[in-house]
Amino acid sequence: MKLPVIDFASCAIRNKNISTKDLKSVGESIVKAFHSAGFVYLKDTGISENDVKKLNKTAKQFFDLPMEKKKKYDINQECFGYIGIGVEKNSALRPADYKEGFDIPGSAFVPGRTIWPDKEVAEYSYVMKEFGDHCRFLSTQILGAISLGLGLKDKEYLMKCHSRMNDERNLTTLRTHYYPRIPDKCSFEPGQVRLGEHTDFGSFTILFQDKVGGLQVKASNGEYVDATPIPGTALVNIGDALQFWTQGRLKSTEHRILMPKTAEENVERRSIAYFVQANNDVLLSELQYENNDIFSPREASQVSDEPVTVLQYLKKQYKSINLQSLDHYSE
Repeated sequence: MKLPVIDFASCAIRNKNISTKDLKSVGESIVKAFHSAGFVYLKDTGISENDVKKLNKTAKQFFDLPMEKKKKYDINQECFGYIGIGVEKNSALRPADYKEGFDIPGSAFVPGRTIWPDKEVAEYSYVMKEFGDHCRFLSTQILGAISLGLGLKDKEYLMKCHSRMNDERNLTTLRTHYYPRIPDKCSFEPGQVRLGEHTDFGSFTILFQDKVGGLQVKASNGEYVDATPIPGTALVNIGDALQFWTQGRLKSTEHRILMPKTAEENVERRSIAYFVQANNDVLLSELQYENNDIFSPREASQVSDEPVTVLQYLKKQYKSINLQSLDHYSE
C-alpha cells in the first residue's frame, strides 16, 4: 500500500478564492483515500514549514526542561498538560508507550482558564494558540471538502457539528509529541515500543512529522508500511468516530511507532498532532447522502439504533486504554 498524496493548494487556509468546484474535486480525492487507506498526505495546506519549525522549537524548550519543572504541568482534569513516559498505553497488548507529550484542549484557548508554562518557556501559549488556530482553519477546509466528497445533502452539516473547535464543549486537542533517544544499555519490557498500535478516536487527525520518520500504517493485508515524512505535507487520518458516523464508508486505520532498530535511527523524534473532534453534544446519527451508493457501508461499523453523543462515545473509548478520564465533562 502506498499512501496517496493530494495537492491541497487550491483549498489552502491562506487562499481567499476557494471555489466550490475545487473543494469538491479535492474532497472526492480525499474521500477515496479515506475509504481505501484511511490516511492521506495533503500537500500545500497553507501551514508552512516555518510554522511547524516555530512550534517544534518552542515544544523542544519545554521537553528539555528538568523533570521537576515539567511535572508542575502534569495533565489535569481539563486534559491540559504534560504526559510523561509510560503514562499512556495505546495498545492493550503492549507495555505503556515510550514517549512524552503535551495536550492542549479547546478549553485552554479560553482566556483565563489555563495556567500555561510561559514562565519556563517564553511565549509558549502564544505559539501554541497561533498554531492551533491554523489547524482549526485547515480542519474546517477539510470538513468542507469531505462533505462535498461524500455528497452529503447538507453541505454545512459537518462544519456545524465541529463549530466549537478550540473552545469549550469540544475536545479537539493540539498535542506536541517528543520521542527521546533510547539510552544505551536500557532494558525494556517485552514488546516495548514508542507508540503502540491503535486507531484514533475522533473525526480525523492532522499530523506534522519531522524528518526522522518511524510512523507505520497497517495495510489491508495486515502488514505495516512506512508513512515516510514528505516535506511540505500534513498527514491526515480518519478516526473511529467518523468511521462510526459514516457507517464504515471512511476507514479508521491502525498505526504505530516501533523502537529504533539501528544506531542511526536512535535519535530524538518530534511530531505535532491536531485531534479533531465534533462538539460534545453532537449525536453520531446516520448521515444523509444525496447518493447512498457512493460507497457501501461496512457491516461491522453500522450506526447504533440508539445514537450516542460524541462525548459519550469518547468517554467509552478513553476508558478502554486508560487515558485521562472525561467523566467530569458535560455536553
